[in-house]
Amino acid sequence: MRNDASGGQGSEPVDGLRFPFENVPGPGVVKQVAQGIYWARLPLPLRLNHVNVWLLVEPAVGAGEGGVAEGGAGEGSASDVLRLTVVDVGLGDQTTRELWNRLLARLGETAMPVRVAPSGGGKRVDSWQAEAEWLGAEQGAARGVKVEQGAAPGVKVERIVLTHFHPDHSGAARWMAEEQGAQVLMSRGEHEQALAAKREDRAAGAWSAVDRLTPHGLPGPTRELLLSSPRPFGHLVPDVPAAVVPLAAGDRVSLGGREWRVLIGHGHSPEHVSLYSEEARLLISGDMLLPHISSHVGSPVTYRLGNPVALFEQSLKQLEELPTDTLVLPSHGVPFLGVKARVAALLAHHRERCARLLDAVTEPHTAGELLEVLFPRGLDPLQVILAMNETIAHLAYLEERGQVRQRRGPDGKIRWVRASARVW
Repeated sequence: MRNDASGGQGSEPVDGLRFPFENVPGPGVVKQVAQGIYWARLPLPLRLNHVNVWLLVEPAVGAGEGGVAEGGAGEGSASDVLRLTVVDVGLGDQTTRELWNRLLARLGETAMPVRVAPSGGGKRVDSWQAEAEWLGAEQGAARGVKVEQGAAPGVKVERIVLTHFHPDHSGAARWMAEEQGAQVLMSRGEHEQALAAKREDRAAGAWSAVDRLTPHGLPGPTRELLLSSPRPFGHLVPDVPAAVVPLAAGDRVSLGGREWRVLIGHGHSPEHVSLYSEEARLLISGDMLLPHISSHVGSPVTYRLGNPVALFEQSLKQLEELPTDTLVLPSHGVPFLGVKARVAALLAHHRERCARLLDAVTEPHTAGELLEVLFPRGLDPLQVILAMNETIAHLAYLEERGQVRQRRGPDGKIRWVRASARVW
C-alpha cells in the first residue's frame, strides 16, 4: 500500500508530477496529509515566501503494537497530551515564535482523541484527529464504525528533527527545544556547521563569504552593502541547540508511530537529512527534492566534501531509487507524486546550466561577470552571494571534467575559460 494521503483530487499532472492536495494550509492552520502527519506553513520575508513544517503525532503512551492505546484516554492519563515530533521549525524571529504558539494552541483546542469502535464490537482504536480531516462521524458511519470525540488534549512537542542548518529550517529550534523540553535530532555535519556559522557571527572582522567571493568578481557596491548589513545567519538564528541527537545515513528512527530511514544528501548543505517511510511510501524531503524549483547548490561549506554539483547529482540518484508512488513532502511548494520524473528534470536542469556556462567562456570571465548567464533577473545582495556560489560550483564541475580552467590574474581576479582556448 502506498500511503494514506487524502485531501482533494489535486491538479492534473505537470511534467510527470501529480499534486494530490488542492489547497495549502493558511497561517496557524494544519492540514492532514497522511494518518498522523500534518502540514503547516510558516512565512519567510523572502521571494521564496514560505517554509513547510511537518507535525507527526506520536502514539498515546501505553499504546500497543501499531500505536493503538487499549482502553482509550482516561481522565488525567498521559493520553490527555497530544505528543508531537516536529520536522523543521522556521526562522528564529518573533513572527515565527508567535505563529508556533498560535498553531500549537489551535491544535490543543481542535485535536481530539478519536475512539473508533467496530459496529460488531471488538477492540476500541484510539488515534488523533485535527480539524476532522481524517475520520469524522460521517466517514466512520460509511465504514460501519462509531466515532466518539473526547476532551481536547494538551500539546507537547517532544522531538524536533532538523533537515539542515539553514535559518528557514533551524532558526527557532533552540527556542522551541527550551520552551517544550524537546530533543533536537539532526546530522552531526549540519550541527557542526550551524555552530561554526554562529561563531563567525559573533567574531569581529569581515564576513568570510564576502572575502572568499571578492576575487571571483563580487561587485564592489554589493560587497560594501553586505559588509555593512547584519549577517543573515545570526540575524535569523538567535542561537543554536548546544547538543543534539545525531542522525546518520541508514539510521532507522521511530517517529509518529512509523519507522523512518535516514537519507543523507549533499550539495545543498553538508549532511542534509531526508526521512523515508517504506511502509507508508512517504518521503520528507526537506530541500533535497522540491516540486517547482531547484535547491541552491554551491554553498562553500560543501566544498570540503567535494564538488557540490556532483554531490547533489549523486544524492538525487539515491532518491530516484524510491518507489514511483512515493508521496514527497517538500520544504517548499506542495506535496507531490512523481519522484523519478522530478529527479530526471533536476539532473537535466544542472546539465543545461553547465552547457550555458561552457558556451559563455570562450574568453576569460570572472564568476561575477557570468552571473547573468544563469541568473538573468535582478538579484538582491544576499541573492548575489548565493548566485555566485552556484556559478562557481558549476564552473568547478566543468573544471573537474577537463572542460574549463581557471587562473588568477595580476589584478587578483580569478577568471575561467574553456580548456581549449589559447589565451594564457
